[in-house]
Amino acid sequence: MPDPSWFSPALLPGATVTKKGRSPTDDQGRFTAQILFAFPAGATLKDCVDPLAAALAKIVPTVQREEKDGRVTLTGDTADQHVMFMCGDANGTLTSFVSYRWTQPPPAAP
Repeated sequence: MPDPSWFSPALLPGATVTKKGRSPTDDQGRFTAQILFAFPAGATLKDCVDPLAAALAKIVPTVQREEKDGRVTLTGDTADQHVMFMCGDANGTLTSFVSYRWTQPPPAAP
């Protein structure tokens, strides 16, 4: 099952992918996929949040935003997926966690 076209290392130009993976599928074929990005020194929270907010607005009809403990979490739901983008500091490095989880069984591969 291919990932959605938006789920790509190109989502955050200038950031480096440090980890990418998928969970095992459940009995309905659903899974979670995630990418962890690291930003170069000097990047700001705005450098992370703004492009993700713009990307998420194209994917989901309603974006939820939560700010807590210096982190910003953006979430939303498509008809088949729950999408979550998170930005914040991890051990002195600005990082972003990008994930989606199937809420319905994925369509059958062609």
